[in-house]
Amino acid sequence: MNRFTPELIKITAFFIMAVFIAGCPQTNNVDQNPDLTVTKTANPLSYESVGDVITYTITVKNTGNVTLTNTVVADPLTGLNEIILSLAPDASEVYIETYTIIQADLDAGSVLNTALVSAEDPNGLPVVGDDSETVTAAQLPALTVTKTALPTTYSAAGDVITYSITVAN
Repeated sequence: MNRFTPELIKITAFFIMAVFIAGCPQTNNVDQNPDLTVTKTANPLSYESVGDVITYTITVKNTGNVTLTNTVVADPLTGLNEIILSLAPDASEVYIETYTIIQADLDAGSVLNTALVSAEDPNGLPVVGDDSETVTAAQLPALTVTKTALPTTYSAAGDVITYSITVAN
């Protein structure tokens, strides 16, 4: 009696082939999509005096599917210059920075602040991002004028009265 039927031979050949394929090294090509986002917020959103302080929150997030390295985070206005050695996918870093308003900011009417980020993907290629925030001045221009007279009274025609006028911003 023959124990090797055509059906059994097909099943055996399929099994041997499956074991052979499973044991072979395979190469899977994965799409590398390096990406990052930079989000910058400011608080408060306006200022009105020299010395007012603006607080900026800068969030750097790896939105790609590969780890980013040597990520440089810079904010020239506040002096931030940090390096994140490794930033895994979906990971983020947050920085809190402050800036103090000067007279030139009031005169300009706003402060534009940009965070710049550059990183490297696993192949050494650059991945960059930036975000800006504009904080506006509540400009309150005003002049006061004060006029004084000396003497404050006179008694005859021809008396001399001296007036002083002071203008203040």
